[in-house]
Amino acid sequence: MFSGHSIVTINNYDLIQVSDIKNYSANFNPHLYFILGVSRWYFKKVRIYFFDRTKVKYTVISEDGIKYSNTFQPKDKKGNLLKINKLEISRDTLFLTINGTEKFSATDIMLRNKIFKPAFKILYIGQAKGNDFNRFAQDRLKSHSTLQYILSQMVDSKIVYDIRLLLLSTSEEKITTTMDSGEFAKISVDEILDFPDESNHINLVEAKLINYFKPEFNEKFKNGNVPEEHHKSYDDYYKKKFNSMVITFENLFPCSFYTDHVKDFTVPFKNIDYSIIGSENFFESVIDPYINLKEKQK
Repeated sequence: MFSGHSIVTINNYDLIQVSDIKNYSANFNPHLYFILGVSRWYFKKVRIYFFDRTKVKYTVISEDGIKYSNTFQPKDKKGNLLKINKLEISRDTLFLTINGTEKFSATDIMLRNKIFKPAFKILYIGQAKGNDFNRFAQDRLKSHSTLQYILSQMVDSKIVYDIRLLLLSTSEEKITTTMDSGEFAKISVDEILDFPDESNHINLVEAKLINYFKPEFNEKFKNGNVPEEHHKSYDDYYKKKFNSMVITFENLFPCSFYTDHVKDFTVPFKNIDYSIIGSENFFESVIDPYINLKEKQK
């Protein structure tokens, strides 16, 4: 069998709030995005650090009743340290307002804490580029119907966690294995190195991630096998004789993902490894054209 194998890794990522979408500008071209739910944290008490008025000493508590205390140095929107004169906790205790103007989320403070490993519920996975492959995630998410529906579920208290958006770009490292003897060696180097294009790559990775995690708000690709030969959006993988792929999250920050289907997917330690199946991928389908060509030349 002709064996094409690829490893997909995360190149770049951004974790943003829904409120950031309007003015968000990525410094990379995202391929995919995850709509994530994360358990809320609440401020229990705060005070200005006695020896340094640029620091806040805080205690927060999770939905599960876990307490955590530390300090942080708040910055304004321009990235300048604030000299703190006044602290106010919101009525719902989700937010801290400093000096009457600068607002900070208890959940975001925890997400920025390097020793904290958050658990995210994957609610939806989508492509960051539209069908024309030119629209990027920022444009798509501004009016995304599924995101708006998820947010409406929060307003109605049917979803009891905060929403974050994870934007990702991926790269694909290809490893092709062949046999050196017999007619199989007639396959050209150009054909061995001819790999699926970016649109096929993103289509397949998106479909497999959905099929593996089965997020609550996705509809397509959750059932059956992915890929299947009748899915023409990644036909290039069949034609170019790929039959396996590993998706790894090793370059993502430490965290865990879960859905109703997958209970605990620990990043960066777990991978998604699967076969790309199809009759076009078998040895005979690769070598037959070359055997036939040689027969005609006799």
